[in-house]
Amino acid sequence: MTFGPYAIMASGTGTNAMALIKMGKACEVAPSFILVTNEGSPLREVAKEEGIPFYHEKSRVKGVDISLEEKILDLVDHYKVKWLFLAGFLKILSPSFLKVFNEGHSQSQVINIHPSLLPLYPGLGGYKKAFTNKDEKFGHSIHHVTEELDAGPLISQVSLNRIEGESFEDMVERAKQSENENYAHILKSFIRGNL
Repeated sequence: MTFGPYAIMASGTGTNAMALIKMGKACEVAPSFILVTNEGSPLREVAKEEGIPFYHEKSRVKGVDISLEEKILDLVDHYKVKWLFLAGFLKILSPSFLKVFNEGHSQSQVINIHPSLLPLYPGLGGYKKAFTNKDEKFGHSIHHVTEELDAGPLISQVSLNRIEGESFEDMVERAKQSENENYAHILKSFIRGNL
């Protein structure tokens, strides 16, 4: 698959998005724009510092938000974006939205990072479930986004060993560091044509 202009979409604190921005800039291929649904996102300042167009769009709809998707597709069209990287983007995307990035391609050009070793724990709360269930291993998955929730073809998984007595907060901190490093590496591989 040929890599082209990309954008980043986020809803949370933005650590994965920041890792992607840093890697994109290092590879001299910055994202075309950043969109967040969280008004207080620190990504606003990061985007300003890096000279990357930034957009905040609220979503008051549970599940699929057609109005939000229309705004995103307007930006995608304006910036000629071919790929989307979801970095803690907490919205389900409709089949019609995904079709824009899937049609004519062997794999979806929407990429997501998920906090579990898929197919284990799709949906929300992957790390919490792994911690509560005392799983010996936990980690994250990077995958192509398809219509079925968190079930698209895997690109990468990183597994970490549980440490006896480790708090949930420390476990998540280790997991997030692993996510940031791997997601940035995956973006670099796409940019260089290695995936």
